[in-house]
Amino acid sequence: MRVVHFIRYYVDERGLPQPAAPRGVDNVPTVYLTSDTTKTNLHQQYQTSCTEAGSRVMEITAFKEIWRMCLPHIRIAGPRDDVCAKCETLRRGVMDAVTDEEKLTATDSFRIHILLAQKERDVYNDCIRKSKEANEGPDGYVHFTFDFSQNVSLPHMPAR
Repeated sequence: MRVVHFIRYYVDERGLPQPAAPRGVDNVPTVYLTSDTTKTNLHQQYQTSCTEAGSRVMEITAFKEIWRMCLPHIRIAGPRDDVCAKCETLRRGVMDAVTDEEKLTATDSFRIHILLAQKERDVYNDCIRKSKEANEGPDGYVHFTFDFSQNVSLPHMPAR
């Protein structure tokens, strides 16, 4: 039960839920963890939390088996799953280009998109940094990030 609760808590904090369950599955929508997550790293975090709590630690093989049996809808996204639709379209454009000129144009468009995405990521990381630093003071700084294709409940603070 500790393994299941640990994974569920981790997924609630960092998971990317899909809007609907895949067809033919028991109506539980898939939740993806980012592609930089590994089961080994997650097991190490689990070991640390068990050690701090003074409870027994499951070995990694049992940890993975419990995950597979009890939480099959929680998966780690592969690097190919972890890209935006425009990246996928531009990548396909590079692969489908026939002439050298088409290849150069498609490659340049893909490169520009990646540079813009890196700039957006820098802005995002700066907002996260500001949020972590400012929450120590009385005024606080909050940054909400969400995907428009999914239903999102925004947290709110009731008036005092």
